[in-house]
Amino acid sequence: MDYLAAKRLIWLAMASMFVLGIAGAERAQAGKKVAICHVSRNRPVLLLNIDRGLLKFHLHHGDFLAADFFADDDGDGLGDAASAVKACKMPAGFVTNNDDCDDSDATVGTPTQLFADTDGDTFGDADVAQQACPGPGLASNDNDCDDTDPTVHPDAEEGATFAGTCTDGKDNDCDGLTDSEESDCVISFQCPPSDLAGFPLGESDTSVDPIFCSYPVVPGEDPFDFYCAYSATDGHLVQDNDAGLCPPDAVPAD
Repeated sequence: MDYLAAKRLIWLAMASMFVLGIAGAERAQAGKKVAICHVSRNRPVLLLNIDRGLLKFHLHHGDFLAADFFADDDGDGLGDAASAVKACKMPAGFVTNNDDCDDSDATVGTPTQLFADTDGDTFGDADVAQQACPGPGLASNDNDCDDTDPTVHPDAEEGATFAGTCTDGKDNDCDGLTDSEESDCVISFQCPPSDLAGFPLGESDTSVDPIFCSYPVVPGEDPFDFYCAYSATDGHLVQDNDAGLCPPDAVPAD
């Protein structure tokens, strides 16, 4: 075989591989549809669904890809992402964007900055912000000081008239003050009337801090034999010298 014959065979083999490659690509695209706008002389533009493998042929001959349009039912100029249609010309009542958060309410527009409301108290966490549409688990404000506790938020109550809020260790109303730091939580305490074994209160002194409360076994017993000491600030037990029988908290004074 001479040189020219060998070269011709190599060329034919390469050409065959090229043709087979194109055919394989066309087969891979078969069944995949794409919407185009078919332009025909003296006729309206037609919306057609063609095999993707024929797309370049159509584009080369003047056809063009169909566009996505979105319904704008509330007339606010923003479309509903769930109502997309393919068309060659924008239908009436449709727009080119899909930015509407609620297409049934013209007062609700595009996504805005919202904050995580993990505890569901309608107050958001300033540290967890995102661009989103209103929905569950989100709030429009960032005023929550503890987004893990639904009882803690700016509208919560804190003070002596609200049970437990002066001794729970929380800043219930998010004003930066906790328990006794609140002016409404400055209260006084008195000794429990008896210890956990039922021994009645003996000598006591509520003018000191901690408050002194003795619970003698027999009348006349040294008050320092069995006593309990409570914080004058929050009423919590600070010392149990009553064989483990001290109540955990003093009693708020009337």
